[in-house]
Amino acid sequence: KHSPRQGRARQIFLLTDGEISNVNEVIDLCRSIATSTRIFSFGLGHSPSRSLVKGLARATNGRFVFIPPNTSVDVHVGEQLQKALQSCITNIKVKWNLATDITSAPTKMPPVYANDRLIAYALANDPT
Repeated sequence: KHSPRQGRARQIFLLTDGEISNVNEVIDLCRSIATSTRIFSFGLGHSPSRSLVKGLARATNGRFVFIPPNTSVDVHVGEQLQKALQSCITNIKVKWNLATDITSAPTKMPPVYANDRLIAYALANDPT
């Protein structure tokens, strides 16, 4: 319910071992907090929801990993924890110095971490 402090981003580790029926609703909810939250998702065992595990990580600039049965979870969680502990740049603003009306995409910039890339588009309302 509460946003992280100014200049900070929330890191969520989600471990799942099964299917869920409302994948799209969960991903949409998490996409709505992607400007302040990054989700690291782990699919455990034989039949985790691949669309949920991948979708959450992709929608929030997080990472995902599938851990096969009878495999130690510790190594995979440790690797993701190292990524989660990186500092990030937040509250990014892009100013377009153009003489026409601009619509930026995305409208709210997500946090950017080491070795990540951020792509922003300017949609100009100018036929020339």
